[in-house]
Amino acid sequence: MDLTGTGSGLRRRRLLRAALAVGGVSGFTACVQLSDGFDVPAGTDDLSTYPTAQFAWNDALVTDPHGNTVAPHYQLMLFLRYTGPVPPMDPDRKTVESAFRTIERAFQRGTGGNPDALSLNGLLMCVGYSPDYFARFDDPLPDGIDLPQPEAVLRAIDEDEEKADHHDAVVLLTSDRVEVLLAAEQALRGNRDTVNSVAVSGSLSDVFSVAERRTGFKGQGLVSSKLAEHAGIDAVHEESPSAMGYKSGFSDNQATESQVTIEEGPFAGGSTLHISELGFDLDAWYDLPESERVDRMFSPDHTPEQVGEVGKFLASDSRVSEDHAEAAVDHAIDRGVVGHTQKLARARDDDFEPKLLRRSEAISAADGDAALNFTSLQRRIDDFVETRRAMTEIDFDSDEESDVTGCPIHNAAESGCPVDNGILSFIETRHRANFLVPPRNRRALPRPQ
Repeated sequence: MDLTGTGSGLRRRRLLRAALAVGGVSGFTACVQLSDGFDVPAGTDDLSTYPTAQFAWNDALVTDPHGNTVAPHYQLMLFLRYTGPVPPMDPDRKTVESAFRTIERAFQRGTGGNPDALSLNGLLMCVGYSPDYFARFDDPLPDGIDLPQPEAVLRAIDEDEEKADHHDAVVLLTSDRVEVLLAAEQALRGNRDTVNSVAVSGSLSDVFSVAERRTGFKGQGLVSSKLAEHAGIDAVHEESPSAMGYKSGFSDNQATESQVTIEEGPFAGGSTLHISELGFDLDAWYDLPESERVDRMFSPDHTPEQVGEVGKFLASDSRVSEDHAEAAVDHAIDRGVVGHTQKLARARDDDFEPKLLRRSEAISAADGDAALNFTSLQRRIDDFVETRRAMTEIDFDSDEESDVTGCPIHNAAESGCPVDNGILSFIETRHRANFLVPPRNRRALPRPQ
């Protein structure tokens, strides 16, 4: 396939991305025709070699020259409604597990463990279950599991509770190959007899209906071209992997897989997953001079020369230190600006380690409207709440007295907040949801105890 971005290669790539957004059998058929059939590596019959943690992807992701893991180019999230018997029965669990195992046998797990891989030609998958799903059982979740309803999160961060999503489960799929995602979706829905030469066994459609599907993209060239084409936004640098112009997911601001892993109880080896859909005001963002965007994204101590185009001079380190975190209030008072990364650093643990692991952030441009599919893994949903509160307020837990301390950016117009407070005035929450990601051996219709 011509990936140079010219001629028929560019047209094919656009049509492939369109097929992912459309989905369904027609989208899949068009995608396979455009791709001249499948030419992707198969998985393995020995699934015991896969890690206990569904989200343990590090060894199967592409790694950049600085040691940062790179999010795959395409994302597909299937939000599910449970339609089976209450409580779920063992035969249904076997059917669901067979469906998951089918696509794992059909497609290589990510890069197949190749540390030098430049593309993720296989598939990575993660399955989570919401508080609504577990509410169907008489037994509650174990005391150590922190999985509140999304309304509780929205209240804690002072957002509208009507933005809560109440799906029962989610399947998160990601790959550098559009046709892999669409084929996996059709297999899970029971619309294929075979997938990548593997017989399909089991279907989610026996006990689930698809309530919503979201798709997204990320990566150099993809973000700039797609936002220009579908949202009329042509200010994103062609080398930027994200919509706001800078790479993210530096090694220094990502939690390790072990830090987000539940350590005890029946869900040991699992984690919690928060999913948000956030709208962008990219026109207003790119109306700012580059120096102001750098201040807001990182800290007022950062300069465009230090950061470099799209953040390329930062390598694996955002260069936000404990000193930057401690200086947030002083910067607000003395300089009138606080950086997004600087604020988030205040929510790190006692060893200055982040608490969130961002696995599959992706941009969408449906109906000409730019949005971010944000996903984070954390041991407890409260870790997300704490981090999000740090992002919202300049200093929500300080005893220092100041006219700007605690100034909430999300209603800055009403409060008269005098501070350029990170990036929050350029994003708007549309949806939020919480899920428990069980260990792999309990991912099929888990019981709470």
